[in-house]
Amino acid sequence: VSPAGVEYEPCIKITSGSDNCGWVNGEHIKPGHPRYVGDEECMTFKAGKAEIQIEVLGQWYTQDEQLALLAAHQLSGYTFGSISSPTVNLILELTGDPGKGKSVRLLAQSSYEGIPIKGHNILYFDGTASIPGMERLFPLLNSGSSLIDEFDKIVNNKGVNVATQMIFMIANGTQRILAEANDNKKIRKIKKWIFAPMVASNKPIGGLLNSHDDVVAIKERIWTIHSSV
Repeated sequence: VSPAGVEYEPCIKITSGSDNCGWVNGEHIKPGHPRYVGDEECMTFKAGKAEIQIEVLGQWYTQDEQLALLAAHQLSGYTFGSISSPTVNLILELTGDPGKGKSVRLLAQSSYEGIPIKGHNILYFDGTASIPGMERLFPLLNSGSSLIDEFDKIVNNKGVNVATQMIFMIANGTQRILAEANDNKKIRKIKKWIFAPMVASNKPIGGLLNSHDDVVAIKERIWTIHSSV
């Protein structure tokens, strides 16, 4: 409420190393830039009535077991951090042909932390995000969840090695060991996270990485379910 008595929608601004979307200190953060984390504005907006959200999602859960499963996995992130092990974040992958409702389900669950529209909450982004952008964002989602759409595009657009590195980073919950970009070349302080990641792919990511030496370890970190309308 402003001093003049005008009531505005509440808004929580998220700040981190990955919130640099747009122009930052004269530098344009856009697709291809190492800080880019996808088409999201790094803001979490609260709008509408919680009662309506609870009623709509509650009815949806009773009619859609797969959405209910996503919700249960997401809830585990908020309550336990991880249901797989204390050190591994189990990736729940919803896969299937286009038009099977994968993105809609992820967007529905993104309403837990904002408006369920791409760009209006911190949870939902897509496979165009970079590894540096993700590892700066994920510590903010500790004891929560993340929702990544079009996850198989990581393999198609960035290659097997980048996709593998991203999967292990998400599942193992730790940043890479890198030297800071300064004169001292000190190793940066590693941040970690435990959460419940959920992704959507047209084709199972494990199948696309069958030729990789670590495919067994990759599949151990991903639980794939096939979407249905």
